[in-house]
Amino acid sequence: PTLILSEQRVHVVPAVAGGYFIQVNTNSQCATVARGVAFGPASIDVLDCNTAPRESCSANPADQIFQLRFMQAGPGTGADRIGDVYEVRTANNECWDIQGGKSDQGVDVVRFSCNGQSNQRFRFKFIAPFDGGPSLACARRVGW
Repeated sequence: PTLILSEQRVHVVPAVAGGYFIQVNTNSQCATVARGVAFGPASIDVLDCNTAPRESCSANPADQIFQLRFMQAGPGTGADRIGDVYEVRTANNECWDIQGGKSDQGVDVVRFSCNGQSNQRFRFKFIAPFDGGPSLACARRVGW
């Protein structure tokens, strides 16, 4: 299937208790499953990380911790390698989903039942090591 592509630089940071938190924009904002949703799929929001930066490896709440399930290797080698493809799963084992399978700018990413479709696959490419801050400290604590 064709992947829906969007570019966003993030830090995928290991959590000491397992899983990852995904820091977006700055070291103080994390991808978060929307809180308090009563009807419809919960969006994946960008909210302040819920911990002091020095504790971010171990104290993030479940709605900010995600599992990455490897789906397929990206083609190429070295600097020309295209990132590998993953499903991003929430604490209750649902997947990140590009709502409606659209590729329009600004379309919502939501939590939805995993179904193996291309709108639930995300490509992660290593660009550079962490530049410091809490991301680097977390990576070192788990032995990266």
